[in-house]
Amino acid sequence: MGSDIEGESRKDARERQQTNADLDRVTDYVGEERELDAEKFRQSMNVILDTKTKDKTKEAREKELAVVVVKEEDIALVASEMEIETKVAERVLREHQGDVVAALRSLIHA
Repeated sequence: MGSDIEGESRKDARERQQTNADLDRVTDYVGEERELDAEKFRQSMNVILDTKTKDKTKEAREKELAVVVVKEEDIALVASEMEIETKVAERVLREHQGDVVAALRSLIHA
C-alpha cells in the first residue's frame, strides 16, 4: 500500500509539473503577443504622427506658395516655352519666388 501512495504522489507530482509547464508556455505566449501588439501599436502611432506632420508641413508649404505673386505673362511664357500646362508653370514659378529664369532652369534640369 505504501508503494501505491508513493506511486500516486509521483504521478501527481509529474502532472503538476506538466500543468505548470503548460501554464508557463501559455503565459509566455500571451506575454509575447502583448509585446508584439504593443510594438505594432507604437509603429502605427508613429505612422499616424509622421503622416500628420507631413500633412502640416505640406499645408504650410502650400500657404507659403500661395503668397508668392506671379505674373500671368510669366506663367504664359514658361508654359509656352516648356510646353507644359499653365498650372504646372504657375507652381514652378511660385516655388522659385516668381523668378522666370530659375523656374526655366529647374524645368530644363528636371
